[in-house]
Amino acid sequence: NVVGVLRYLERKKAYTYEVSFAGKDYLCTLTGLGSPRIRGWVAFLNDVSQLKELDRIKSEMVRMTSHDLKNPLQAAMANLELLQEDLMAGVYDEVWESVTVIDKQLQRMERIIRGILDLERVKSGRLSLEMCHPLRIIHAAAYELRERAADGNITLETDADEGLDEF
Repeated sequence: NVVGVLRYLERKKAYTYEVSFAGKDYLCTLTGLGSPRIRGWVAFLNDVSQLKELDRIKSEMVRMTSHDLKNPLQAAMANLELLQEDLMAGVYDEVWESVTVIDKQLQRMERIIRGILDLERVKSGRLSLEMCHPLRIIHAAAYELRERAADGNITLETDADEGLDEF
């Protein structure tokens, strides 16, 4: 409403709003020229398209991360509850199994968090790179996925040349 904008301009001397055209988003600031009597108008357009996209990506990242952290946390909490029940009942084999599951789920959460922090370091340019041993990475990844593969009746095997670590 133009009358409302003019009244706002009289009181605050500037009016800012968002406008989209040609596939881009702009923050438009409208202000009068001249004092005490306005003799003209000027509008400043700031392209905020990239900022909006970054905000969208950040929101998506937070949503995905929250979801990814929720699964191991719920598994750890459920096993902790079982652990407490088993301790009360004196069933120690089940206690050890619950402790193992809790440990795995908490390690999984820690890896997710480390991945998020590494992503932030990459984006900020502060990630330091170092030499690694490909065989260790392959074996660690296989170890990480072996249990999940077994849950789906999948056998996971690695076949890597031992000379891979010589690079």
